[in-house]
Amino acid sequence: MSGKLSDELYTKFHESMPIFCVDIVLKNSEGGFLLVKRSNEPANGQWWLPGGRLLRNETIDEAAVRKIKEEVGLDIKLFKGMNKCYELIFNESPFSHGRGTHNVTTCVSAEVSDFDDFKLDGNHSELKLFHKVDEDWHPYVKECLREAGIR
Repeated sequence: MSGKLSDELYTKFHESMPIFCVDIVLKNSEGGFLLVKRSNEPANGQWWLPGGRLLRNETIDEAAVRKIKEEVGLDIKLFKGMNKCYELIFNESPFSHGRGTHNVTTCVSAEVSDFDDFKLDGNHSELKLFHKVDEDWHPYVKECLREAGIR
């Protein structure tokens, strides 16, 4: 996919402007949903939805397919857009520029038959199948799960 930035250039963009991202509520037919534990800032150590930034000339659905493949090694095809944008501003950043992180994010929902053949990438320390929302999770994660019909 064209549009991939060098780490140096992405760091400059990250420091200067909001980054548009897509996160994916990945569900199975038994009502379970997948979360990953972040290994970097922002939200280091927190359970989070798999996802990440869009690349130039990439649709939201294409980015969701790519991010799920990259982060957990699963192939997904079916989406249900949730048509809502969220703005996330963190004091922390994955870079050393000291300006925090500003993301504009949308969520999509996808279903997979099973989570047996996953492989976790280096940006996350854990992957877990949950069946209920934990009230201690970040408000954004809880809202996306509720928008996807998970109570």
